[in-house]
Amino acid sequence: MTETFISTMAQNPGEFPIEAGRYHLVVGDFCPYAHRADLAYRLAKLEDAISLTKVNPIKTGETFDFTQNDDGKDPVLDVQTMGELYHITDPAYDGRCTIPVLVDLTDKKIVNKESAELVELLGRQFKSIQGEGAFDLFPEEKEAEIEEVIEAVNKKLLGTIYGMDNGSDNRFKSMKKRYTDYMAQLDERLKSQRYVLGDQLTAADIFVYTPLVRLEPAHSALYARGEIQLQDYPHLWAYMRDLYQMPEFHETTHFSEIQKGYYSMNGRLDEVDTNADFSHWDEPHGRGA
Repeated sequence: MTETFISTMAQNPGEFPIEAGRYHLVVGDFCPYAHRADLAYRLAKLEDAISLTKVNPIKTGETFDFTQNDDGKDPVLDVQTMGELYHITDPAYDGRCTIPVLVDLTDKKIVNKESAELVELLGRQFKSIQGEGAFDLFPEEKEAEIEEVIEAVNKKLLGTIYGMDNGSDNRFKSMKKRYTDYMAQLDERLKSQRYVLGDQLTAADIFVYTPLVRLEPAHSALYARGEIQLQDYPHLWAYMRDLYQMPEFHETTHFSEIQKGYYSMNGRLDEVDTNADFSHWDEPHGRGA
């Protein structure tokens, strides 16, 4: 298996000019990793500089496709599946064809497929083509703290939730404790500040929000036996509603797509509640303007 393009742009930025209209981002509404990139893209106000498309949340065979579009193709890349895109980039590639990916439109090749690096590329390296009102996702004085949050989220939230349903009851209890201990830490932190790192929204908030927003529609029932609920952490729950009600978060959070993606991956698509009510996410959060 070759994976030479995983971090190509992050490792060799000089080879890839930062130009409006040169790059294309592929994401998916169900995936927390893709959601990271989508949020960075929107918070950095890159809509006019970088094109974006989304895959269907339900896999076709071993890959994701664009069957939700009228002609079944990515309208910018003219490919039908992520597998096709990966093999344009590297004909010898035999790994997983995941999202998100950033594509160089000059040759339709993937230049990065690592979500954390994409958040940094979009939020920091693409500053010269960001639009008016872009958020400073990586303030210099917060860089070390952001890295700490990213590491904690990957280990204690994403690295834990998927293993909860795979093993003994003791393993489940141990992983659940690691997960909920971190939720409690966040809850305590958010008691006295609006965002994870203070009064300014940063990339750290992207990394916390994207796994936790999937807890109610999918993660809790599928992996945590229904035993973990955001509402048990009042400050964290208010914080999540605060973010959700911001346009950039609201417009990229689609509960029905999250359900379809996760339940289909677990062979339980027929269990999706198509009438599930998530209107409580719009209730007042009381965390300031």
